[in-house]
Amino acid sequence: DVVIHTAAIGSVDFAERNREETRKVNAGGTEVVAALCQIVKSRLIYISSNAVFDGRAPFYSETAPVNPINYYGELKVEAENIVRESNIPWAIVRPILLYGWPYPGERDNPVVWWVRSLENGKPIMVVDNVFNKPLPAWSCAEVVWEVIRQNRAGVFHAAGRDHISLYQFALQVAEVFDLDARLITPVPDSYFPEIAPRPRDTSFDTSKMENELGVKPVGVKDGLVRMKSERTVRQ
Repeated sequence: DVVIHTAAIGSVDFAERNREETRKVNAGGTEVVAALCQIVKSRLIYISSNAVFDGRAPFYSETAPVNPINYYGELKVEAENIVRESNIPWAIVRPILLYGWPYPGERDNPVVWWVRSLENGKPIMVVDNVFNKPLPAWSCAEVVWEVIRQNRAGVFHAAGRDHISLYQFALQVAEVFDLDARLITPVPDSYFPEIAPRPRDTSFDTSKMENELGVKPVGVKDGLVRMKSERTVRQ
């Protein structure tokens, strides 16, 4: 009935260095999924990214013009267009800075990396001039399920409530997980010699998520407290 297409090469830097391979997966793979959805007559929910924006004009609504500044973002736009032009019912969900406990063998997110580093007494440097509205993975899932349950079509932005820098986010992680914030040093994004450019602030306007889907954005502290409690349950 419904296909939720989450698969992609998710590393921005890998995408920049390995363009042909990444395009085959992120755009070519989406073509295959859309074609198969047409055969079996299913709806398609495509999981896109905040990387479709340049980060110069937050807060982005669903109708804001896309303008990616790295190849990963370009491929997300290409895949979105494949979905839009398909002859099937579709919706596009664009999450931003997802966090939560990954499944075994899956890639980390900033919160997991920060917690692990700080628990091991390892100093970390975190960018203080890049801003986000961090989104718990379970809140993103809630958005996806509401799109499906309400039979919605079109584009939906999914984001948390708080607009903060990555450094401020890391300080909140240290506070909630009872870790030493003195190990965290703020640095500008120019400190890291990255291959692919990153947008400075792609934060979303969540009005559509709230008003049409009925999903309330989750505050950073609330999301982290739940994440901490889920870890305790697992152990």
